[in-house]
Amino acid sequence: YIDPPYKADIAGKANISFDLVDKENSIKSAQFTVYEKTEENSAPIVEIPINAGNNKKEIPVEEGKTYKVEIKVDYNLAPEQLPENEHLYMVFLLIY
Repeated sequence: YIDPPYKADIAGKANISFDLVDKENSIKSAQFTVYEKTEENSAPIVEIPINAGNNKKEIPVEEGKTYKVEIKVDYNLAPEQLPENEHLYMVFLLIY
């Protein structure tokens, strides 16, 4: 889970910080992606892998625009018993 959901300070940039908690040591991979929210499908402006623990990311922002932050986490709670039973956890945040 993500704790706290996020913190963002906007002044030409957004500093987003969060803890990705993995008590079961089950995360296979995790990704932090930011898109400018538009009517069209747009390419990510930031796309980086993340790890369990504290994560801090700085993203460029412009006043009056909306951004979508996507955090994807692939995990498997029982890899020895179900090696192909991975799950996807996604969190979406909007920054105005």
